[in-house]
Amino acid sequence: MRLFIACPLGERAAAFMEGAQKSLGGMAVRARLTPGEQMHLTLRFIGEADGDMTGRLRAWFRALPALPREALMCGHAGYGFFHGRDGLLAYAALRCAPALAEFTARLERDLRGMGVAPETKPWKAHVTLARNAAFRGSPEDAAAALPRMEAPLSLLPPVLFLSEFLPGGVRHTPLERIGN
Repeated sequence: MRLFIACPLGERAAAFMEGAQKSLGGMAVRARLTPGEQMHLTLRFIGEADGDMTGRLRAWFRALPALPREALMCGHAGYGFFHGRDGLLAYAALRCAPALAEFTARLERDLRGMGVAPETKPWKAHVTLARNAAFRGSPEDAAAALPRMEAPLSLLPPVLFLSEFLPGGVRHTPLERIGN
């Protein structure tokens, strides 16, 4: 099983991200937009886990303490791009509460203690808007033309997800929620 931990987007955050995607799509020569129901803030990618490890991860995750509501409030911090082999990955950057960054550090420590390979890149709070993107102008010009959000954006509590590659695309299935 391919697993990851993420916060789904609250209603206003999802609407804002979908609006940004619409603008992004209008400027792109090509872009594979992230389906709305799959947009999330990844806290920790776990990767492949066998049945025994998955069972241990599920029990651990259910036992984690709930995050306070304030920890799930983020601000929009602009846009950015990661370079990939098939084009750019376009994302909306988030400015998150220190409590959420502390929570991701706890996830990392706990997962390492359970034998999960360490994360090799520093955590960057972002929501993927599109993959395999290319633009008529520069990516920086595209980012400058995208909408901004001053109001806080809320996230939903963290979820342990199963990620499956299917013929019609990727499906993310919630396995556990904290405190269930």
